[in-house]
Order: sequence, then C-alpha cells, then structure tokens
Amino acid sequence: MTKLQALGLTETTSTIQRKNGTRRFHDPITGCDYMSYDSGYIRRSYVTTSWMTGKPIRTLYQLNSTRKVNEFNTFYKRNIEFTQRILIHSEAERLERLAKSVANYRQTQQAETIRIDAINKKINILVFQDSVNQYLEGNINYEAALNEIEETLKECRLQNA
Repeated sequence: MTKLQALGLTETTSTIQRKNGTRRFHDPITGCDYMSYDSGYIRRSYVTTSWMTGKPIRTLYQLNSTRKVNEFNTFYKRNIEFTQRILIHSEAERLERLAKSVANYRQTQQAETIRIDAINKKINILVFQDSVNQYLEGNINYEAALNEIEETLKECRLQNA
C-alpha cells in the first residue's frame, strides 16, 4: 500500500493524462485534486468562490519548492531577482511530496475550521450579551430579546449540523 492510498486518495488519472505522464489523485476529505506531471511539477487543484461573481472557480496551486534566482536582464540592463520552481524529475519523489502536501493541507484545513468555529462562538456570545443588555437598558422588550436569542440559537444549530 502506498502513502497516497493510506491517506485515502483515489487515482482519477484519465487515459490522455496517463499517456502524457500525468497522474491525478482526488482527496475526498478536502475535495482537492493533486496532480503529478512528468515535467517535474506537482499541483493542488481546488474549487473556491470568486469574490467578484460569487461563482465557483477552479484554482491550481503549485506545490514545488522554490528558490530565489538572480539573472541579468538584457532589456532592463540589470540583475532581476525572481522565484524559480524546483522541478522533481523522479515520479517516486513527486508522489512522496504529494503525500506530505496532502497531510499538511488537511491539518491546515482542520485548524482553519477550528478557528472559524471559535469566531462564530464568540459572535454568538456577543449576540446573547447584546440582547440581554438591550433588554436591561430598556431599548427592546422581553419578547424581542427572546426572539434575538432564539434566532441566534437556530443559527448555531445550523452551523453545527
């Protein structure tokens, strides 16, 4: 059993990709796809929401290590620093790097979920406190305060479902 199989990834390589030397794996936990290219590149592909249109878009993220390189640019007549990807030509090394990337991304996603849950809990507590304070200050009546608290509880239940 390979590390990718142990992580629960399924290979979804198409016939054309296989001919080109590309291998594709799907992670059902994060919903991401991971690709290993014969050229030495490795990438993560995931769907996110466009901030402009609100529609889903597919994003490719390069997983290769990088290094800074200085090169003389003849057009600007000076040295230019740029970031260069370090290609991994061994398929075994690319798959090893993919396995590490999968584990790391899962941990990152889990930490982000925990952080968002904590923020939501703080917001819900603030809504409760605000409702009680508004009632005690006489700004809203008892029923309105209860309604706000009930609505917040409903939202909490939806978030935890």
